[in-house]
Amino acid sequence: KLHKKVSKTDSSKEKKRKSIYDQFSVLELSKVIAELRFKPVTIKDLVETVKSYPSHRRPKFKTVGEVKEFLNGRVIPLLLLQQEIDKKNMRNDEVVKNQIKKYEESLMIRNIYRQMVTDKLKLTDEDLKTFFEAHREDYKHPPMRNVQQIYVKDKKLADKIVRLARNGADFTSLFKKYNEKKALEKNMGKVGYISKGRAGIGRPAFNVEVGGVTDPILIGNGYSIIKVLSEKPEMLKTFEESKKLVKAKLRRIKTKELEEKWLEDMRKKINVVIYEKNLELAGKYYIGEDDLILK
Repeated sequence: KLHKKVSKTDSSKEKKRKSIYDQFSVLELSKVIAELRFKPVTIKDLVETVKSYPSHRRPKFKTVGEVKEFLNGRVIPLLLLQQEIDKKNMRNDEVVKNQIKKYEESLMIRNIYRQMVTDKLKLTDEDLKTFFEAHREDYKHPPMRNVQQIYVKDKKLADKIVRLARNGADFTSLFKKYNEKKALEKNMGKVGYISKGRAGIGRPAFNVEVGGVTDPILIGNGYSIIKVLSEKPEMLKTFEESKKLVKAKLRRIKTKELEEKWLEDMRKKINVVIYEKNLELAGKYYIGEDDLILK
């Protein structure tokens, strides 16, 4: 019944706050679900393996088969690996101990950084709006051009279409007669509004006047001819349109400020002294003695 325990939805507020994997009783956790020669495999072994994954990557068991697959593919291989580690006493290996120590130190650094910097960062909507108004010109819709496109495979034909269009021929009529790209047929080649950054056709479309036609543009094994139908000028974005960008930028700025303040406070407490002469001597092994200037 393990998959039912894991997949059921509990409506109580208390249990909603907890992971389903925290709801097994001590008795349930001790139940054996598989046997290895050197140890029984319990529900606790499975639960601990699942909980070692980030919450968004944890499996959602719906059938007994899925539980068995995870057990055979993830839980048992880990237990076998742990058995081999113990058999070879690898936990006392100096290389392994050093790597574990470095990993533990990195976890402590991340944890203290979170406490001293990340957790102190609090941004309100008012903060975001204030920053947005102070940097209004940074948040704009770029100018856009409404374009129509004809695609052909032959360069001489592309040149002919450009010549006819620039001499006043109706572009839609030229499209009906010459276009060779099926994907463009639905809207008679009318692509809609594009920015200057649009791959292939964006920059050429901004190099002609509204109403103008571009030279043939080599794209893949053929050529595109673009007519600019109309233009939308650059426009300021609203706060709601810019909110995510504003939040990301302000978060970076405030995080940097908190980090610098934290480091400055640490320097005052530690009273760091840098021995410049020794630093220069150490540097000769990296930059070369000839380039080293000693005072």
